[in-house]
Amino acid sequence: MKAVKLIAIAVAVLAIIVGLLLLTGNNTGTVDPGVKNQTMLNLKSQILAEWNQTDNWDAALLDKHLDKIEQNKNALSNGYQTLIDLTAEVACHRLDSITMSEFAKPDCNHALINAYHQNVTHLVAKVPSYENNEQIKKLKATIALYNKARNLIGRTFACNPQFDFTTDQWKTFANYRSSILQERNNIRQSTYYQNIQNINEITTGLSKVENRIETAKESYKTTLSNQIMAAYSPSDPALKDRLQAVYGRYKQELGTNQALKSFVENY
Repeated sequence: MKAVKLIAIAVAVLAIIVGLLLLTGNNTGTVDPGVKNQTMLNLKSQILAEWNQTDNWDAALLDKHLDKIEQNKNALSNGYQTLIDLTAEVACHRLDSITMSEFAKPDCNHALINAYHQNVTHLVAKVPSYENNEQIKKLKATIALYNKARNLIGRTFACNPQFDFTTDQWKTFANYRSSILQERNNIRQSTYYQNIQNINEITTGLSKVENRIETAKESYKTTLSNQIMAAYSPSDPALKDRLQAVYGRYKQELGTNQALKSFVENY
């Protein structure tokens, strides 16, 4: 009898729950499963079809799809996030494809890469969860490395010795040279360098770094010799030994400089 009573109670509770759902169904936005599934299928077909109609990346198209999904959020129910993910995935895949294709070209278009970078930012802003997407991470890292390489290649190489008369010290060129070469090596050793290594501007520019450093060294030698001569002028016999010691270190580090050599000999 006790078991029969428990079953009866369970049936009664179930009947109450079903009744409440029927009474409140229209007020809670409940959608017929068939309608929900059809809405999802229609949006999915539209998303895939419209991306297939273009070979490029279209921010307006992404926004349009996301807006449409948002408008049908209640009807989609649990399918809402599925369509958000689908839209982001399709857009991300297309963006990855065209960006990597551009990077593979020897004459890679810098303006296009800038535009694709803005598209990456747009996509992540619209779908924040894609910040940690592996394709997005790769795109961001490759674009950053590409820009870093271009910045190094486009930089004017120059080092001011900043000779200090009170200490007879100066900023050594060897340290400056080492820092530039380390920056270049970091670029070449990056995991993402393979994505940009076919670009003529990058490979040629990086290979010329050492020659450009040597050119900068000649300018540095002249600047330092002028700074030393300016600091030790006018002649003071009491400073002759000190000047000779300075010139000795100069020769050891940079080699001879005829103007400075004559200045020291005639001091």
